[in-house]
Amino acid sequence: MFIKGLVLSITLVGFVACDVADENDLMSAGQSIGMVPAPANPCLAEGAFEFCSWNSDVPDLDQMRTGDLTRNGKVHCGPTAVADILGYLGGQGLLPEFASYAREPLLDTTELFCSESVGEPLSAELTALCASSRFETEGYHPILDEERGRLKARWDADAYADTSELIRVLGDEMGTTGGTGTSFDSLHAVLSDRVSSVATLTSRRGGNCDGEELPFSPRLLFEEMRAGSVHIMSVGKYTDADGNGLVNRTGGHFIVPTGISKNGSHLRLYFRDPARTAQYGDIDTYRQDTFRQEVGTLTRVTLDHEEDCSRKRWKMVWANGTQTAYFDALITITPTL
Repeated sequence: MFIKGLVLSITLVGFVACDVADENDLMSAGQSIGMVPAPANPCLAEGAFEFCSWNSDVPDLDQMRTGDLTRNGKVHCGPTAVADILGYLGGQGLLPEFASYAREPLLDTTELFCSESVGEPLSAELTALCASSRFETEGYHPILDEERGRLKARWDADAYADTSELIRVLGDEMGTTGGTGTSFDSLHAVLSDRVSSVATLTSRRGGNCDGEELPFSPRLLFEEMRAGSVHIMSVGKYTDADGNGLVNRTGGHFIVPTGISKNGSHLRLYFRDPARTAQYGDIDTYRQDTFRQEVGTLTRVTLDHEEDCSRKRWKMVWANGTQTAYFDALITITPTL
C-alpha cells in the first residue's frame, strides 16, 4: 500500500564500506546466512497491527557484480541503494529517465512454459497460472512471484549491464573506494544532485558518539511511509573488541526499508538488501537476482561506547537470528511535485 509522494531515508555515518567479502563483516560474501524473505504484503496477514506499512514497488538491485565494479561490488551498497531509489522515483513518474530500473525487465515466455511441447508435465502451480492468464518471465527457471501472481526470473544481459553502469557511475560520483566505501556527505551530495528537481532531503545522524541520539522511531518511519516516503538506511556493526563491555563501530551497510509493522510487542522492518546475493551460495553474481523482501526484528537497546558515551539505539536482528546491526542515520526525501 503506497501513497505517491515520497520520503527517502538513507543512513550512513562517516564511511560505510559495506564490505561483504570479509568473514567477520556484517555482510559476509562466503556465508549463506539463510535470511527469510518477508511474506507477500505482511499488512494483510492475520493479527491486530498497531501500525503497518508496506511498499513492494521499490527495486532490489544487486551490488555484487563480478567483473563490473571495484572489488566486484563488495563496497557498493551505497551506490546500489541510491540506484534502487532512483529506479523507484522513475517508476513513479518523477524521474522518468530511471524508469527502466523500477522493475525487473521480464520477457514473455508463455509459449515456452505453457506449451505442451516442453516435454515435461507442468507443475500444478504452473498449470494454474497458464490456465488463468498469460505471464511474463525471463530465462529458463521461472519463479512464482506471489505478490503479483505471475512467474518471473532473472534480468537479461543488456538490462544487467545498464544497471551495473548506473551503479558504477554513482559510485564514481560518490568517491566510493575499495577500502573505505562511501562517505555519508558524498552520498548525500550525489543523492541531492540527482533528486533535487523532484524532492527535498532531510538527514538524521547518530552513529558512534557523534551528535545526539538518532531521532528515529518505528512510528516515525511508519508515518513517513504512510505519507508516501521511501527510505535508505545505514546500519552499523558495533563490536566489543577488548571484551570490556564497551563497543566501537567496526563496519556498516546500506539497506532500503520498504515496510514496518508493530503487532503487540513485535516490531519488524521489511527491506531490500543490496548485498543479499552474497548471503546465498546458489545466487549467480553475474546476473541480477529476482527482487526479494527481507525482514528483521527491532528492539531498543543501550550501547556503551569506547569513546566514553552511551547511546540508545535501535537494534535489528535478521530473521534467522545470526546477523545483528544498529540504526545509524536516515535521510528523508520528500517529493515536491
